Amino acid sequence: MRADRPELRDYEVVRAQSSRWLLETVQQPTLVLGSAQSAEILTSDASTEIEVCWRRGGGGLVWLRPGDWWCDVWISARSTMYRADPTEQALLVGEWWRQALSLFVADATVATRVSAGPTPVACFAGIGPGEVLVDDNKLVGVTQWRVREGALVSTVAHLDTSEELVAFLRDPNEGLARQLQHATVRGLGLDSHRDDVLAALVAQVRNDSA
Repeated sequence: MRADRPELRDYEVVRAQSSRWLLETVQQPTLVLGSAQSAEILTSDASTEIEVCWRRGGGGLVWLRPGDWWCDVWISARSTMYRADPTEQALLVGEWWRQALSLFVADATVATRVSAGPTPVACFAGIGPGEVLVDDNKLVGVTQWRVREGALVSTVAHLDTSEELVAFLRDPNEGLARQLQHATVRGLGLDSHRDDVLAALVAQVRNDSA
């Protein structure tokens, strides 16, 4: 890791572990760039006033805030849950999310393909395999980092919409703010069910790894 490119987590520690969920939170609003993105897409104010870091794995910018449901799962290549095909891996994790949400969100579905168009600058402006939708609006974003030891599948369901991150972009696409008015934990009335949903996700790992 370069000193001028702080990472979201210690990935070298993660890859040495056995399969497990990593339930996380941030203490302050944080802009998380995809591994292929440059901080040059951000305004100078964002780079100096907001926490900025990178995650390993593809996809676009994510606006993480306290209260977001940020859950990563590390799946060892030795595990029965590991899928050599990245799409199949994303679909498996997305289905875990769908099942965990099913008691509270009856019409959640798992996307099976990438939405049309190039990779968006912001993660929640597009849809990819394994991501969970409610009424065709994205609720759970999914990306992954793959190494020989396994796959880290990163997921997040936002407490609120993400359109305010547009203010931190140097040259935002027209219509981006509208695209970032995605499905949210608060909007679906899931606020009080966090512990139940996350416990169900952990149970999925335990059941499928048995």
